[in-house]
Amino acid sequence: MGFVKDRYRGRTAEQFVKDILIQAGITVFPTVNKCHDISFHFKQELTAEVKFDIYSAKSGRVAFEVSNPKTGQPTGIYNTSADLLFYVFSDTFHNPVPSSVYVCAIPIIQKFLLSHKPVRTIRGAGDGNSTIWLYEKDAILDVFDNITIMNKVDIWKTLDLILQLVSQ
Repeated sequence: MGFVKDRYRGRTAEQFVKDILIQAGITVFPTVNKCHDISFHFKQELTAEVKFDIYSAKSGRVAFEVSNPKTGQPTGIYNTSADLLFYVFSDTFHNPVPSSVYVCAIPIIQKFLLSHKPVRTIRGAGDGNSTIWLYEKDAILDVFDNITIMNKVDIWKTLDLILQLVSQ
């Protein structure tokens, strides 16, 4: 039941992000590559991971999966080929519903995580195959942009700025 519920919540968050992009006039493609959650076109074809963090409503922290403690191999944020990360939050822990979406380029968040010590590290999370770094929500969101509150023009400007930063 946990897997089914998690998958449903993930799909709900993905659709929430897709709806925001579509309302901004951005073309969203069906996802054919299981390595990414969303594919869309904004000046170029882009791919994105969508993370729905329901626990941050309760803990005030944001979690990033970074490695497999059993193999030492990078996972999660350090093993994705996606261009962007859309981080979706819920205002409530019980009966979580997507309420806000933040976006950041993967290389930018990767650099941030390496240069800022996590508040807590959890080894063996989930099924025992994940190391997770936890950060205070307020601190980590400084490198993200909240697109939930933006109009079409501002979403376009934000995505354009993100692409410029990554290409430097």
